[in-house]
Amino acid sequence: MSVDAAQLRLLDVGARLPALYGDDARSDRAARATLTKMEVVGPTDLLWKVRLLILPSAMRPHPPSEILSLADPSTGWTPLPLGVLLAGLALPFLPLVLLLRSLRVLPWTVEARTYPWGRRHPPIVFAYEVRGRDEAAAAIAMLATALERGSGGPELPGCERVL
Repeated sequence: MSVDAAQLRLLDVGARLPALYGDDARSDRAARATLTKMEVVGPTDLLWKVRLLILPSAMRPHPPSEILSLADPSTGWTPLPLGVLLAGLALPFLPLVLLLRSLRVLPWTVEARTYPWGRRHPPIVFAYEVRGRDEAAAAIAMLATALERGSGGPELPGCERVL
């Protein structure tokens, strides 16, 4: 049995693995973080946080700044305890969600959020759904540049606007 040398491929395993320790690890993490999270300032001095949401919005508990607006004063019920419990119960399903996202069955959510009236008041949120991790990173960059230019509610190609 002979093996044709043209069919063999050399594979450098160390070139594809991320750095685990030291300065290289920090720079790798910083490079990956810039693909999933950005902060930009628009022409009206609003600070926009543009990020890729790992958990779907249905699995995320409400942020503390929105709890007061969701509370029902007649019953004294707040959604915080129930949201924390449900997020804990939903975390075992996160690997399944990530697998379905990598197969492009479920979309990623790209969100831009700003608090023009302070953290106690409701934020302005733009959310887009996009299929594919590379397309989501490109959508984050396009959304950040559009918000820096001052575009209110920009339309992104290949993305479906949710909020």
